[in-house]
Amino acid sequence: MPGEGGTGLTETTAITQALAALKRRGSSILLVGSGCDSAHHHACQRLLGDDPTASRRRLFVFTDSPIDVDRRLPSGNWGPDSLKVINSAVLTRSASAATANTATSVPTTTVDERDLAGLGRAISADIETFELLSDGLDPAELRLCVDSLVPLLADHDDESVFSFLHALEGELHRVSGMGHFHLPLAYDSEAVQLIEPLFDAVIETRCEGDDEYQRWHLEDGSLTTDWLAL
Repeated sequence: MPGEGGTGLTETTAITQALAALKRRGSSILLVGSGCDSAHHHACQRLLGDDPTASRRRLFVFTDSPIDVDRRLPSGNWGPDSLKVINSAVLTRSASAATANTATSVPTTTVDERDLAGLGRAISADIETFELLSDGLDPAELRLCVDSLVPLLADHDDESVFSFLHALEGELHRVSGMGHFHLPLAYDSEAVQLIEPLFDAVIETRCEGDDEYQRWHLEDGSLTTDWLAL
């Protein structure tokens, strides 16, 4: 069982302390694990900030397929000044219709899926807009979700993806924002191992029946937790 041996409380405390540090200084978190979309969904909700009373500026970047952003946000806690979407996914006609029906009021920028530099510029522009609207972002006020890295790794060479991620992580640290990046592959996969050193932390997810679990790996190797309930 995840968390056996009395380690659950200690490791939960360690995660809480690590997350607090990541919030203070800005961070990029890689969210991995295959075959359990619900765990990715719930981890994403928490990383976006699930306190409906807290001030948040949220930016979604969709590169894989359109997603209903309403399902990932606290109820009633967003507006055009606090939520933006960048879409570089290759859309089918049905997917386009679904996006239009669920996110018509969300400011959305469309970027050619082949233009990685253009995607980076669009993200930087939206972050700068949030800075202007808030007269300077507070630590952890900005929450970025990139879903997912799979098309970027498939369509671009490693050096280009590394440069893109390095620049984006620099932006997150500059404004003390929190960004998480979905990569729905096994933790020991070649792709995850390739880019793991670029991130401040990795959250590994898995499902057992209806139960969802997480395991944290921190950048400096000082902590790898047992499996804990998500």
